[in-house]
Amino acid sequence: MAILRAAVEPELLIWARETRGLSIEQAAKSIGISEERLSAWELGKAKPTVRQLRKASSTYKRAIGLLFLPEPPEEDEVIRDFRRAPQTEFEGMSPALRLEIRLARERRAEAIDLAKEIGEPLPAFRLRASRHEEPIEVAARIRSLLGVSIEDQTGWSDKYDAFNSWRAAIERQGVLVFQTGGLVTFKVSPFEAHGFSISDQPLPVIVANSKDAVTRRCFTLLHELTHVVLHNGGLCDFHEEPTSHPEVDRVEVFCNRVAASVLVPEDDLVTRANRLGYRDREEWSDEALAKLARAFRVSWEVVLLRLVAIGRASQAFYKRWQADHPYEPGDAKGFITPVTRVVMRNGRLFTRLALGAYRNRHITVGDLAHLIGEGPQHIQGVEERVFDSRYVA
Repeated sequence: MAILRAAVEPELLIWARETRGLSIEQAAKSIGISEERLSAWELGKAKPTVRQLRKASSTYKRAIGLLFLPEPPEEDEVIRDFRRAPQTEFEGMSPALRLEIRLARERRAEAIDLAKEIGEPLPAFRLRASRHEEPIEVAARIRSLLGVSIEDQTGWSDKYDAFNSWRAAIERQGVLVFQTGGLVTFKVSPFEAHGFSISDQPLPVIVANSKDAVTRRCFTLLHELTHVVLHNGGLCDFHEEPTSHPEVDRVEVFCNRVAASVLVPEDDLVTRANRLGYRDREEWSDEALAKLARAFRVSWEVVLLRLVAIGRASQAFYKRWQADHPYEPGDAKGFITPVTRVVMRNGRLFTRLALGAYRNRHITVGDLAHLIGEGPQHIQGVEERVFDSRYVA
């Protein structure tokens, strides 16, 4: 019996591999074939079997139907207004980060389609600002829009409650908030990107790196939200030191200042610092920073950034402190249930749209499972979680 070969165009195989960020060696190893065999496919000298093409589509994270197109589809894979230096442009990204960017774009498009299917109007995120404004003024407008009072913030139970609450407040304004890490074998390092944003309307997107410490993710949410307000999406690296791209530097520093100001309002910081007996300090112990950080549910570094901004700590002290406290990502809670993983990765806004389309019979149970990334057996638990007011995430 003749082996059934897949009539796939070589350039589709090249496109799928390259947009996944894989070398010939990496792709061949994942598919389970030799490098010579894969090269032959891409040169048009041989064709994969249907089984091999299924493994290739799994490796490239592409629907198998796409690989039968006559030519590669046009895609906006690269984040516009890319904010990182040339040596870290899209071609140099890890396969994991490439995939997360593509998935974020796909889920945004899916969310828009789902909203249309069920007739749900999409909220417009209307807040706009300019980099030439004072960061503290932009921060005040963002905080007012989100409706988070200082009493709310200091009343949150812990840093996880803080992240979930900021995330929920942002999603209520019509911004999709995702987290990386839905695919166990593909993790984005926080040293490559803390997060990224897509500022397109409707439904702009913020993605936070789930491998980051949760207090750093809180900062990422507000940093990236500032980029959305500026209509300037891209990758998040939080840098403060000057590079060869001064305009990128200015935007990044501005977003850092705004995010820190949202998280730690000046008046409340001064009041709490004075109440704790830290009235005239310019250098701060870890104990003092820890007390203030706990009050606002933020990192020590965010508190110190605000102290520098209001003239209560020097830039020189901040640099010395940074050198003594290198960043160490991650404070994960251990085992995460499938239901929790769905809500953590997709957020409530996207998940509710998907559930609404399913309950109104616009999509099948298989479609829903694909959208939320878990099997049908978890749908009821996911639904209970996202519509139960006791759960913020």
